[in-house]
Amino acid sequence: MSSLDEANHFVNCVMNRYRNDTIMRVNVTLLLIAVPFMAVGLGFAILNYKQGDLKINDYLASVAMMLIWFLLLILMFLTYRRLEDHSNRDRVWRDILIHYAKERGCNTVELERCDRFCHSRESSSIIYPAMIIMAIYFLLFVLTVCYPKVVYYEWGIHLSLELLVMLGAAFNFIMFLMVFRYAMKYPYLHESAQIQFVDELRRVLSWDKLIIPEMLPAVKHTWLIIHIFLFMITGGLYAILLIISTYRSTNDHLFNQWSYEIKLMDAIIKHEGGKGIVLAPDKKTRKKMMKEARKA
Repeated sequence: MSSLDEANHFVNCVMNRYRNDTIMRVNVTLLLIAVPFMAVGLGFAILNYKQGDLKINDYLASVAMMLIWFLLLILMFLTYRRLEDHSNRDRVWRDILIHYAKERGCNTVELERCDRFCHSRESSSIIYPAMIIMAIYFLLFVLTVCYPKVVYYEWGIHLSLELLVMLGAAFNFIMFLMVFRYAMKYPYLHESAQIQFVDELRRVLSWDKLIIPEMLPAVKHTWLIIHIFLFMITGGLYAILLIISTYRSTNDHLFNQWSYEIKLMDAIIKHEGGKGIVLAPDKKTRKKMMKEARKA
């Protein structure tokens, strides 16, 4: 396979990036979180209006709460999968560039070491625990829905609604800690490792007289302990700001990488004898893209 073939593979990887890279708008995400609460509240309000001072049935309240938490659980899992999908594309991205450098006759030993380092920064072992938590929570949700008919488990363990709801809350909290601990660290760790890879790629390809642009950082480092402290002193309300901050950081990185890919692709195409591309955004366009990412 020639360097031109690898260059074409890189172009295809960039052009198909929307299959793996997802911009999650913060306002849409918050709306998805708020809608279940609003729907349940409206349902209880209608019940109360029709039946006077009727107290909300414990069963209905428990089912509604478990449903809301189940939707939040799915949202957290999708947040994790979003980062995993981007990491998978970046592994292909780096692999193509390594093979391209090899086809140009460059020494890629250090570049491959940088690739392994990037992989270690991206890797996460929470996929299986997350799936187990979702399976257990689904079982708890089914038991809650079927509660009028299921009071005792076959082993004689009493399952009260309070116990089911408390277990559901506990598993949601565990999922939140796993996902957002990973999601908070991911943008900075991933981008810093990627910049290290690009710096080595620039050094390697300079031997072949291919000058590629520098990748600049877009994500700032934050301390996890500060977020934990704010989460505790606000009684969990800080989680909303945490979600906004996490999504914005990831969006900033995606827009930054998309902008850089265009410039890198342009340099490679020109080096392979092509005319390059005219899609490389100028400074004004980059600022506009970053502004849109912050609004997300």
